[in-house]
Amino acid sequence: MKIVNDWHIHTECSCDDACLTFDNLILTAKNSGLTDFGVTDHLHSLVQEADIANSRKEFDRIIAENPHLKGHFHFGIEASVMSKWELDKINRKDYEGSAPIYGIGGGPKNAEVDFAFNDEFLEKYGVEYIVSGVHWTRYDDDEPLAVAKDYHRQYLFAASHPKTTILAHYLWWNPIRGMENPFLSDKYVTDSMRNELKAALLQYGKAFELNLDAVILSHSEAWLEKYLGFVSELQSSGVKLSVGSDCHDGSLNGTRYSKAAKLFETYNIDTSKFFTL
Repeated sequence: MKIVNDWHIHTECSCDDACLTFDNLILTAKNSGLTDFGVTDHLHSLVQEADIANSRKEFDRIIAENPHLKGHFHFGIEASVMSKWELDKINRKDYEGSAPIYGIGGGPKNAEVDFAFNDEFLEKYGVEYIVSGVHWTRYDDDEPLAVAKDYHRQYLFAASHPKTTILAHYLWWNPIRGMENPFLSDKYVTDSMRNELKAALLQYGKAFELNLDAVILSHSEAWLEKYLGFVSELQSSGVKLSVGSDCHDGSLNGTRYSKAAKLFETYNIDTSKFFTL
């Protein structure tokens, strides 16, 4: 079993520490055996519009120089679930200091959430697909159960959004608060939460991401046994699975794909049925 797709890749155009050039993306994708893949630089708020514009410019250059890649290399974005409160403040430039790359934070508890893009934005940059990510929770009490519940609320929003193509890195934990990872315990992530997410993915026809760098290849075997058991259940139920390296490195190291493929085979996850555009 081989992995030949990667639908979650960041480049040096991204707002964070990603450093992969488009030229090296294409070279190392080929060397890693990928046949169909896409670039998905970050869009948290419209602060990142210039990043997406640069990413699209580089994408167009690559396609012009490598016409054989048309239909195999695709342009997407990774959109963060954000509170409408902070999106509105950012759009009004109602903040102090430099532009808030990762949002403002704070705001009302259980704030209504949204994405920064609209149809005009997607058309302007020719966005073919959207990987929807939950990256932080700042709209709740600062304790594990409340945090887990708010992440779950955001996952359901992303899974039900009409523009979402792929739900990104389920149960990835951003340790921005310095608190213990609540996703390591079934005390906070329950079977009812998993079942509700599965139902939403099926109802709205969204793919579920197997995130290699941030989830699959960064956890203990015991935790992965539970996680990949759930993934196998999703696939058996009819949910499409998508592979995303979430690469922020300077190259797409093919070792990550071979390691993950062996894991998936162990848990009877069929890579031949994975999502592709």
